[in-house]
Amino acid sequence: MSEPIVINFVSSNKEISQQMLDNCYFYEMEHDTYSLFSAANVLLKKGLKTQRPFDFDLGPFNFGVRNFVISKTGGPDGKGHAKGDWQANRPLLLPIKPPGNGDADDEGTFQAQAGGHGQFREQGAAAGSSY
Repeated sequence: MSEPIVINFVSSNKEISQQMLDNCYFYEMEHDTYSLFSAANVLLKKGLKTQRPFDFDLGPFNFGVRNFVISKTGGPDGKGHAKGDWQANRPLLLPIKPPGNGDADDEGTFQAQAGGHGQFREQGAAAGSSY
């Protein structure tokens, strides 16, 4: 069984976005295919692969991730590692601006590593695999 790859560094201009992304984690569900879970073990997105952009909702925000790279052995210590650029938009604001098209409410980068800060629970991954 692989270790969760936990977001442990988030650059952001707004603390709320940083707090929402901190401790979210990726878990390999199939060979080189990952699911993203919140820090509370809620499935946010499945079917993630390196170099493929994706979007997900968390709280009042829609996050768009670009330049996404993930590997279960790509970290400096040979363990799992992920990174990417993100933008967050509040869908309730008009006009709605899709993530990745500039003019975001907030944006930044993230990095994640296996064995990071999160509290991974087996039931989180099990729930994601049956989703």
